[in-house]
Amino acid sequence: MSIKNTILAIFVLCVFSMNVYAESEKDVQIHAMLTEMDKAIANKDADTVAQYLDDNIHIILKVTAGDKEQLFQFNKTDYLKKLQEGWEVTEEYTYTRDKVAIEYIGKGNKAVVTASVYELSVVAGRPMAALSHEKALIEFRDTGPIMMTLTAKTDVRM
Repeated sequence: MSIKNTILAIFVLCVFSMNVYAESEKDVQIHAMLTEMDKAIANKDADTVAQYLDDNIHIILKVTAGDKEQLFQFNKTDYLKKLQEGWEVTEEYTYTRDKVAIEYIGKGNKAVVTASVYELSVVAGRPMAALSHEKALIEFRDTGPIMMTLTAKTDVRM
């Protein structure tokens, strides 16, 4: 291998290594954000949830319960209020997120994050289970990642 090819190979490996490191750093930031949000939701802490939502976030929830389907749209304030109202009537609440997938878009300063969320609780003495498939747009800012949009399809069973 000539010196020119060796230098080119080293350069390509270095660039590839930097890209992998940059993406893994962002992955760590996203997972840390989701972990903090999940803890806050499990602890019914709307103030902490609010820290990770853009002030102009648009949230769309499509909820199916039995043969009924409803579409809800929220801004940040209304969403946080609805969370608190729901928590007030919920007992024995558990919240779990898995199957997280991250896809970077644009110049890597935004990511589409998908996940499955499982919620179990007791409402008015009746057990309730919900499975949501979420899709969020995350933007990286100087202060860290922030959620810009959230859509979820939720199936509720009582």
